[in-house]
Amino acid sequence: MAVCAMEIVIYAIEMAVCATEMVICAIEMTICATEMVISAIEMVICATEMVVSAIEMPFFCNRNGCSCHMNGYFSHKNAYLWHRNGRLCHGNGQLCHRNGRLCHRNGQYRVSHFNSEGIALTAFLTKLIADLIIHNFLPLSIVESPYLQAIFHELEPSYVIPKRRYFMKNIFDIMYSQVKQNVYNELQLDSSICLTTDIWTSQVNQAYMTVTAHIVDLDASCIKNFVFETTEFARNHTAERIVERLEEICIEWSIGHKVICLVSDTCNTMRRVGLVFGKGSN
Repeated sequence: MAVCAMEIVIYAIEMAVCATEMVICAIEMTICATEMVISAIEMVICATEMVVSAIEMPFFCNRNGCSCHMNGYFSHKNAYLWHRNGRLCHGNGQLCHRNGRLCHRNGQYRVSHFNSEGIALTAFLTKLIADLIIHNFLPLSIVESPYLQAIFHELEPSYVIPKRRYFMKNIFDIMYSQVKQNVYNELQLDSSICLTTDIWTSQVNQAYMTVTAHIVDLDASCIKNFVFETTEFARNHTAERIVERLEEICIEWSIGHKVICLVSDTCNTMRRVGLVFGKGSN
């Protein structure tokens, strides 16, 4: 019995030694894993330092012979390089030599100050505002909005949005003439034109007459619509007066011989317009 007990004790000791070795092995594995984590952290720190170094390294402008040194973060608002339509803009009072000119952006001189590029930029931005007003049916007073002015000041501090009178007398008249000429040219290429007309009254009891032309664009496989005009139509709405205005429009746009039909509502006046105009009314 004593021998058996001794063997059990020895076996227990061996088991304890084995367990201890397993604990030591686990500790060593933990130490190894910790070292790997530390190594990974060091690699991340190293990579971060490389990124920071790359971001903070000086930038140089090599466009058209410009060699300006850009300090600080490239994406920082006060130290940026902006190439747009051939213009060079540096923030935070940086300098740019272009075509013999010295340009500043420190609140006193702008890259667009007294040069042809500035004139082109001003015209471009003004045209953008005009397109915004026209295509979104915005009131002309939007040009006086401090929020819109703040946006354009942030984009180009040297640009000042013109007054609404300037848009009316200069921008919109020119755009209207250009669009009218484009529509005129397109109508001359088409052989068949349909007109629609209607007279309606506004909430303030003012009557208006609208005339629209419709053509089929075979190349684009679509119908195109052109509103010739919406003008006030005061006094009596007689068929003779309506026909007279339609004939004036046909002469103005040189389409009298191309109109194949006139579409309107079914009131008696418009029926008579169709008969007098000689193009039929539906």
